Amino acid sequence: MEQPAAILGHFEERFLDLPADVLTTVMKKHQRYFPVYQSPNLPTSQSTNLLPHFITVANGEPRDAAVVRGGNEGVIRARYSDAAFFVDHDRQQPLDAWTPRLATLTFQEQLGSMLDKVHRLEKLAPWLAEQLHLSPAARAPVPRAAALC
Repeated sequence: MEQPAAILGHFEERFLDLPADVLTTVMKKHQRYFPVYQSPNLPTSQSTNLLPHFITVANGEPRDAAVVRGGNEGVIRARYSDAAFFVDHDRQQPLDAWTPRLATLTFQEQLGSMLDKVHRLEKLAPWLAEQLHLSPAARAPVPRAAALC
């Protein structure tokens, strides 16, 4: 951009209930927005210090920044509404209920499915935890973490 012009946008606070990674991925990767965070030195009631704002950059000072802002806010509202639908849908069953479906996804032709990969990881992870001399308490969640990974 030859003449970048930053524009502050806003989205509904209800979307902050979505996982922070979902919010920032939509902003950064899909829309090329910059997320806005609260200073880490200030108290917050949310699990993340992400604020319901974003910054977008226009090439040159727009004639009507409010129109540009409104358009970008409409786009992110639609993306976050879609994300909320899919997150809610996915949360309707426990994470491990999705595991059998991994058999239908090829990891790599010679290495089999994603489920095959999970089974290899389930064998490798406890051995690795032992090699790292983790305490029994630290090793306890390793099999489940490997299964859900």
